[in-house]
Amino acid sequence: MDNKELMASDEADALNKSAAPDPLDGLPKEVRSMMRYSFSMMNANMREPSLADKFTPENIDKALDIQKDGMQLEHKDNNTNRLFMLAVILVIAAIIVTILVLFRDNPDMVEKILYAAGGLLAGAVGGYGYGKSKRSE
Repeated sequence: MDNKELMASDEADALNKSAAPDPLDGLPKEVRSMMRYSFSMMNANMREPSLADKFTPENIDKALDIQKDGMQLEHKDNNTNRLFMLAVILVIAAIIVTILVLFRDNPDMVEKILYAAGGLLAGAVGGYGYGKSKRSE
C-alpha cells in the first residue's frame, strides 16, 4: 500500500469510529451475520410497492364481504354451542329425575349415585363446557 491508500484507510477507520456504535458489536459473529442478513432482507422487502397500493375498491368490497360472512358464521356457531349446552343440561336433568324416580325406595343408593354424578357433572362443566368457553373468549 502506498501513502494515499493508508491515509484513505485511516480516514475510513476514523469515520467508522466517529459514527454511532453498532448495536450488534457485542453479539457473536454468527449472530451478527444472521441479524445483518435479516435486516437486509427487511430492507429489500420495504422497497417493493406496498400491498395497500394494489388494492382496488372491488378487492376491498370482496374482503369486507368475506369478513361479514365469517362473522355471521361465528355468530351461528356461538348460538349452536349454546343450544348444545342447553340440550346437555336437559338430558342430565332428565337422567337425574329418572334416577330419583327409579330408586325412590332406596335413599342410600340415590345418594351415592347423585354424589358420583355430581362429581362427573362438575368435572365436565369445568373442563369441557364452562372452562373451554371462557378460554376461547
